Formats: sequence, C-alpha cells, structure tokens
Amino acid sequence: MKKINIILALLTISLMLAACGKNGVEAVNINSYSNKNGFLNFSSDVAESPEGYYVLSKDLRNGNFLTYIDKEKDKSTILCSKINCAHTFEKVPDDCDAYLGTVLQGSLNYYNGYIYYIAYNKDNYKCSLYKVSFDGSEHEKIFDLGTAPDMSNIYYSYVVTDSCVFYSAAIGVSGEKNAAKLNRYIFDNSKIETVYNYEGDKAEIFDLKMCKDKVFFRQSVGNERLKSELYEWDIAGQRANKIAEGICSYTLKADEKLAYWKAFDGIYEIPMTTGNTAENIVENEEKIFTCDEDTMLGFIASSNSDYYLYNMINTSYKKDTDIYIGNIKEGRIITKLYVNKEDYMMPLYVGSDKLIVDVYGKDGRYCGYSEIDNGQLSDEIINMGIIR
Repeated sequence: MKKINIILALLTISLMLAACGKNGVEAVNINSYSNKNGFLNFSSDVAESPEGYYVLSKDLRNGNFLTYIDKEKDKSTILCSKINCAHTFEKVPDDCDAYLGTVLQGSLNYYNGYIYYIAYNKDNYKCSLYKVSFDGSEHEKIFDLGTAPDMSNIYYSYVVTDSCVFYSAAIGVSGEKNAAKLNRYIFDNSKIETVYNYEGDKAEIFDLKMCKDKVFFRQSVGNERLKSELYEWDIAGQRANKIAEGICSYTLKADEKLAYWKAFDGIYEIPMTTGNTAENIVENEEKIFTCDEDTMLGFIASSNSDYYLYNMINTSYKKDTDIYIGNIKEGRIITKLYVNKEDYMMPLYVGSDKLIVDVYGKDGRYCGYSEIDNGQLSDEIINMGIIR
C-alpha cells in the first residue's frame, strides 16, 4: 500500500462578525435545508425534488438542457412546456424551455419548486445564478456572482433559502496568499455581504450544505480538498465553529445527523442538535466506520436512513473492479455496486429511491440509475436515454 504523507497546514482564520448592525452585515431569518448528495461533492449535475430528478444533459451539438426523471413513472422527458417544440434528445433549439446555454458543472440545485443553476457568459466572463420553474416555463436571472476569464478553472458552491443565497467561489487562484469568502446575497435589497473569510495560499471555501440556521462548508489551502477542515457558520450566533479536520467528504442525514469522513481514519457521526462546540463534538462524536486499505479516501452521501460511500480514491491501487459504491450498516459495508463491469460507471447522485449514474460504454455516454430498495443497490443499471 502506498503511503501518502498528510501535511496539515496551520491556517489563519479571519472571522467577520455578522450580527445586525455589526460591520454592516445584516441578520436574516433562516430555516432551510439543503444537502447536495452528489458523490463527487462539487460536480454532480443532478437535483432532486419530491417528485423526481432534474439532470443536466447535452445534445449532439454540446448544448446544455434540462431533462426530468419522474419517480413514479420512471420516465425521462425534456423539461419543456411548449407545444410542438422541435426538441429531441439529439438536438435542443435555443428557444426551447429546457435549453440553458453554458452551465457550470455541478451547479444544479432544487429549492422550493425551482431548479437553480449557474450559467457562464463567454462575452463578458460573468457567472450568474438563474432559476427555472419545475415545468421549465419560467426562467429568471437572479444575480451576477462574479467574473472568471478562464471557464475551465471555475467552481461555485451555494445554498438557496427563502430570503437569501449563501455562496462561495474558487476562481483561478494563483500561488499567492488570497482570501476565500462565504458571501450572502439578500433577495429583498439585492445586497451582497461577506459573512466569513479565510486566508491562505490557494485558500478555498467549498461544498456548502445547510440545515435550519447553520451553513456547513469545507475550507482548505494548496488544493488540499481531500484533507480539508469542516466548519459550520452559525447564522443566529454569527460565528464559525470548526467541527473536524483532515476531511475528504461529509453529508447531512435529514436534520438529525452530520457525518464526515476523516481521511485514512474513518467515518464519524454527530447530532446536529447539540451545538457544535469543541466540547460537544468530543462528547458526542461516534465512529461508525473504520477505514481499511481500500477505503482510506473517498466520498460519502446519505439517503433516508442510510449512508453510502464511494471509494474512488484508495491507497491500494488495485484494479478498477475494486472501485465501488457501498452501503454502510453497523460499521461495515453490506452491499457493493462495482463501477467497472461491462461498461464504466460514474456515480453522480444518491436520491431517495435511485442512485443516478453516468455510464460510459459501447452506446456512448448516457445517464442511468440503480434502484434503491431498503438501502440495497440494484446491480441492474437502467438506461434513461439521456445523453451526457
């Protein structure tokens, strides 16, 4: 087994107090939940609603458009409300409801009846947040997040609430010391505020999730995303609390539990109701899975009452058939869905009833799914006919 040296950088943290009337940052009432169950954390082009899944797709001319998978009917359709629209899965015209233009990878989200995404304008290099109604009939630009001359090196993470959007960005960071920021855009007054920042070499804040009045995020320096620090931003208290370090992935289980994967160690779980002070974390942290040589690093996601891991990165460097998605129960992996059988499979998103995957095979790249039944993953991958 190859040894990988972990270097934990000592980070200088600058907290910006954000109470109403302090430093110009306004208090906002929040009660929201957002847990992006993308296995790759920052590159899952799937968003889930109570009724189905929205998938970012591409036609043969490489244009981005939205497709929809109905949970009950298990049927995929192009998200367009226009009668007699000329769209097909091979070609979607610019005036189709489903057509989105150039969309940033991993930026698809669902909140309260709308699908959100970030589009890139090649003319002015602006990245903007948009929303689309559940049937595709309404499109609205919300605000410009920022500019990025090099589209190949852009990453945004965000969560949407009734009153605001929390977001962070990583845009072509150089080797010099920089400030990573957690910003808030307020709907009522279109104001953008920085609520928290963090300085370091190639500093990043990323992988945002939310539960009630807390925004969770990871921060790192030197592109060390797989050995990052996990924080929560307490909106009511207007402060950042450090939860853990050496983290390669984390997930929220509804509004009950927070689980995080400590690289080369294991997966831990804490309640989200105790208040994540250092003392409470030590007292309430429970180890639910111990790493072996095949699970030193990877990604974790949750669905209903179950946890799933994806050991895409391991330290044994065995053949590809040792890469899998596994269901964790009582400290062990009880089922494994291997990603390289006849075709190569990339897991995208764990939903309430399906694991959405990309498949690369003799039929090209397409979107499919594995059924989830009582936590068990089916070996059969259903082709939804969606080109990816």
